[in-house]
Amino acid sequence: MKQYRIDVLKEVVYSAVAILIFVFAAMAFAAKSTFFFALLSCLGLFYLGIGIYYGGKVTMDSAGVHLHRFLGYERSILWEDVQEVGIVGTKVIKRKENGKCGVRYLYFSPRVLQDTDRFQMCLEWPRDTIGICYSKDLVIQVQQFWTKPICLYNEGDLEL
Repeated sequence: MKQYRIDVLKEVVYSAVAILIFVFAAMAFAAKSTFFFALLSCLGLFYLGIGIYYGGKVTMDSAGVHLHRFLGYERSILWEDVQEVGIVGTKVIKRKENGKCGVRYLYFSPRVLQDTDRFQMCLEWPRDTIGICYSKDLVIQVQQFWTKPICLYNEGDLEL
């Protein structure tokens, strides 16, 4: 069973920013500036949390799609409960002008989505939907379990 990260780039960037902020917090601590130490520590924890969020892993097997997060949190959608699998590009503002679609995510939804739902998903990810940063390898893995067509929304020049 292969594991996929939700979004490796965002995980690395947010985690690196958190580490940098923690370095500044340590400098504030060394300078005996408790206010800035506390402020930077809280900010560092915030960015570290976002990095951990994007560092979640998604696995697929014959039963369904499983999301694994930090500290063992897990959410699953069984294949019989999956109503839609699709690919969505997140750049929804001015998307027709230059053909760019932003970051592509492959999603698994327990409900059938309309175009307005997919647009809203690009702005705020629904809690009942599992999403992973798109890759061709991932689509090949999904097609082993999902025989229905994959829905496309704002996918740019992507061809399946």
